[in-house]
Amino acid sequence: MAAHGPHSVNGTINYVLFAFNIIFYLSILKGFVTSFTPDGELEPITSLRLIRLRYFHHGTLISDIVCQFPFYNIFETLTFEAKLLYLIKIYRIKKGMQVFKVTALMDSVRDFMI
Repeated sequence: MAAHGPHSVNGTINYVLFAFNIIFYLSILKGFVTSFTPDGELEPITSLRLIRLRYFHHGTLISDIVCQFPFYNIFETLTFEAKLLYLIKIYRIKKGMQVFKVTALMDSVRDFMI
């Protein structure tokens, strides 16, 4: 098959998906070490134990893990219910916009265009 055939496209897509998965896994790890400042406080919390507890109980750890769950790879023959579970991954769009700071990027592009 030629270099521009379907296999090269699928291979490229797989590499891009792999890269995005790595970025999202790093984002999960970052949630365990990122300090936070409680409302009404001036001093940030830097205790890894408290950061971990906050991320687990009040953060997005559960939704981050569910979004990273490889539904498609596990359920080769997707049932209707499994396809509905796969829709949970749409949350990754929101998370991706936060990770990649899309709004800041769009503001920079808009300012450049003006």
